[in-house]
Amino acid sequence: GQSALFAGLNVGGDNVEIFGMKIQGFTYGIYSDAGTVLGVSIGHPSVAGNVISGNTTGIYFQYSDGLSVQDNLVGTDASGLNAFANDNGIDLFSSSAETSNAYIAGNIISGNTNIGLAIGYGNNIVENNLIGLNSDQASALPNDIGIYAGGEGFVQNNVISGNTTAGIVLQSPFNHNNQLVIKGNFIGTSFSLAQFGNGSGINSESSTGVPNPSFNDPIIIGGGSGDENVIAYNSGPAVQLNGDSYLYTQITHNEIYENTSGIDLLDGADGGQAPPTIDFGWIEYI
Repeated sequence: GQSALFAGLNVGGDNVEIFGMKIQGFTYGIYSDAGTVLGVSIGHPSVAGNVISGNTTGIYFQYSDGLSVQDNLVGTDASGLNAFANDNGIDLFSSSAETSNAYIAGNIISGNTNIGLAIGYGNNIVENNLIGLNSDQASALPNDIGIYAGGEGFVQNNVISGNTTAGIVLQSPFNHNNQLVIKGNFIGTSFSLAQFGNGSGINSESSTGVPNPSFNDPIIIGGGSGDENVIAYNSGPAVQLNGDSYLYTQITHNEIYENTSGIDLLDGADGGQAPPTIDFGWIEYI
């Protein structure tokens, strides 16, 4: 049978609320694979969050609809200033399952050994999180990868900085049945534009084979005026796409500067077109 330390909380029902707890020392801090659970809330901005640290995986949901994860510390101590690592912070990704309509907001997801947040299929929203820095944005508490991103929805208005390998790693476009929009994020800086570069800003899995053209623009990085990402001070490329599956990806209206390179399109990405070149001067949007 499962070890007594398998899960701090094993969620098997709908509309469960979890707040004000310190959950540490488990294989899974909070766990659910009991079919599609509805309306579970982990932390609440007007009540209290949780400290979910020192586990193999902090939060793991295989099937859910309407999951809310707000105002938690995932991978840090109770102050948010020091790392207390999970191996993986929040894992909502499964190749055989779906976590739909999740709302991940206002969390500090930092200091985790591997991935801070993994999202897969489902129309999920990730916004206003601090991923890779401590609570006062004065020091890096790196995850290896900040966000491992697939599915559909929005990754918006987050600080994703200080992470070792990459701020965001994109899953293959075949894992995006509708648009994944990445906009309004600070990737390599604090909110005040202090320098906390990632290993690379946005990178991708290598993927070959052209996706269904009915899924035009499955990944959008930026979008329009007011949607720009700041992608700066990363020690690798700002954006790197790997493989001819990234034919329909849009990269537009971003502020990209002071990275080792700007936009790298490799192995047939964007139909093998040459990437834009940024030579000199202040370029606010590209």
